[in-house]
Parts: sequence; structure tokens; C-alpha cells
Amino acid sequence: VLPHSTHILCISSASVSGDHYSIGALDLASGTEKTLVASGFGARYAPTGHLVFGRGGDVYGISFDYASLDVQGSAVRIISEVAMHSLGGKIQATFSANGVLAYASGGDLGVGAFHWMDRQGSLESIPIVPDTYNFFDLSSDDTRLAIHVADVEDYVVIYDFETGAKRKLPLDVPAGWPIWSPSDDRLFITSGPRFNQVFGVAAVDRDEPFTELFRTQARWATSTFWSTTDSMFIHSSYSGIRSFSTESDALKIVVEESGAGLAEASPDGRWVVYVSTRTGRREIRVRSFPEGDFDREISTATGGGMEPVWCRECNEIFYRNGNRWYASKVQFEPEISFGIPQLVFVVPGFVDTAERSFDISRDGKRLLVLRSVNEPTRTKLHLVHNWFAELERLVPGDEE
Repeated sequence: VLPHSTHILCISSASVSGDHYSIGALDLASGTEKTLVASGFGARYAPTGHLVFGRGGDVYGISFDYASLDVQGSAVRIISEVAMHSLGGKIQATFSANGVLAYASGGDLGVGAFHWMDRQGSLESIPIVPDTYNFFDLSSDDTRLAIHVADVEDYVVIYDFETGAKRKLPLDVPAGWPIWSPSDDRLFITSGPRFNQVFGVAAVDRDEPFTELFRTQARWATSTFWSTTDSMFIHSSYSGIRSFSTESDALKIVVEESGAGLAEASPDGRWVVYVSTRTGRREIRVRSFPEGDFDREISTATGGGMEPVWCRECNEIFYRNGNRWYASKVQFEPEISFGIPQLVFVVPGFVDTAERSFDISRDGKRLLVLRSVNEPTRTKLHLVHNWFAELERLVPGDEE
């Protein structure tokens, strides 16, 4: 909230990356917004008459008159290599009212490089240039990877593991959260801003227009599964989980629970694994589909979990808790049962993307994950006294 209490600082964007957010001032009375800075995130107002914000691993300042909502001059880099995460717009820096600055070093932790990790803990880098990537999904035969790339307008690229070739989907809308169809010839795509999202289908190997299926105003709704019937999608939001059938052209309730989401279906489509918060923490639950008469928690032994993935061939459910990945064996006969989850992978410095932040090879032997190219210094915080004097020196105000 700005000092006169009539406006608040806000962000807007067609990207998941904070580097491509625009910083604005929102009038609380009228709801109108004025753009102040074209790219940046985590903005705060300093009593010296400056906006302080993050971009690209650095902290910037720009002179700002909150009464007139005018910025003067250009943004100036004032602290380099500050720990921040552009995916989600978080900055590990803060300052007090009397000018003491505290920050951690590290740069943008959202810039990641792709790696395979096997069950013995060996890492194999993948020759894809590090960048700000979000959600990614393996094709059913593990030969290609669909990647959500953060940009001014987000887009999707297809990476071929055998040839190393990359192809950007030629769509005329911002595109993200790609999900392969069972036949690997199409992708289910999420597009649009956070509160007016569009779900549709795009061809993988042909230049065809994006085909819209439905829209929702649910907050952070995303697709998580394309069923083996080629007609059912499961997506989630903060109000629960819904399914969509192209045959009925309608959304149906799967789980009516605030906080439930990140649903994945079993290979035969008869079961859904999802995240629930009904116990007060994130837990992994399995539910019969579509009946819902069976609903069981499987992550108690590991202190909860998130981001479940139902392995295509190995009959295991994978999920993570922090940077530790667990797997629970599933047996379907004589009735469905679940083994005690076993620790399988530990990945330091992984990039926690929006929604699911990993994928599993079809045989369950390898984990695909992003690792940050910038590792923060976790044992030291920088404290700067009388920092406002430094801010005024580096970013002078309007000389008039």
C-alpha cells in the first residue's frame, strides 16, 4: 500500500516469469491501474521517494512520486546477484523504515537447466540452453519433451531427445502448461491471464491454429491429465478438481474441496491421485473415478506430499516433499492397495515451477527435473546500515 493509502502496487503479466511482469499502481476506489515499470517484480516503496524492485537476479531502483504516480528517469541497478525467484516473483531482500537493508546473494533461482537423475543418484545434463522454464511434460515414449517457456508472452517448445532439435509451436496466443495426448500428436494447452484462462488443443507436428475448448475464471486453473480415452481432461483450481469431456462439452466435479488439485489419473483412467489439504497440510490421496466411493490418503508416513505423478508402466505413484521424491507401489488385485512410500530421489537446487515441477520416465527409473544454475549462499545474510543514503546517491530523484 502506498503512503497515501489510496493506491496499491500491483503486477500484471501474460507470463509466469516476474521478469516480464509490469508493475503498476491500482486505484482502490476506481479499480483503474497505471503502469509504472514495464518489467520487474516484488516492488516496494522506499521513504526516499523510490520504487525498489527485482529483475534478472538484480535489484533496481527508480525515482517515484507517489502523490502524482509519476516515475522519473530510468531504473538503475543498485544491488547485483540477489537471491530471487522469477517464477512467482519472490525476492530475498527487504529493508526497514530506518534504512537497514538485508538480503541474500544468489541471483535468479528460477533459471534452470534440465537433468535426468537415476535411482542411484547419478545426474545427466540435457543439452538444452538454461532459461526460465515452467511446466514440462514427456511424451508417452519419452522421445520428446514439451516445455513451457517464460517470455513476454509465454510459449511452448518441443524438444527431441534423439536429434536435439527444438520446435516452437506457432500459436497466436500465450501458451503454457502443455500436456501430451495419448497419441502424442496434440498438446492440451492453457492460455490467458490468471483469472480468465482458456483451455484448448494444439497440433504438435502441423501448423494449425489453437482450438479453444472451454474457458474458466477459476484462479490458477491448469490442466494436469489427458485420459487414455482421448476425450477427458482433468484440471484443478483453488476450488477443487473438475473433469472435461469433449463428448458432453461440460465440466463435472471430481473433488469439491478448497485446496485440492494437481490431479493425475491411473493408466486405465479408473483412479485419480491428487493433492488434498483437508488435514491442514498437503497430502496425497487416491480416489476412484468417476464414482468417488473410494478415497484414501497414502502420504502420512512421509509427512505429506505434493505434485503426484502416476507412472505409466511401473505401477508406482511418485510425489515430492521438498527436494525429496517418494514412490508408492500400487497393486490392483484382488483390490487396490498401496505400499509404504520409499525415498527414491533427492535433488539439491531443483527449480520449483508452478504446478508440477518434474516428470518421470515411463519405466519409473529416471526423474526429469530442472536444477537452478544459480545456487544461493545459505549461510550468510548481508546487512547494510544507512542504505537509504546509498539509494539516494545511486538513484537521484527529480532535480526540479
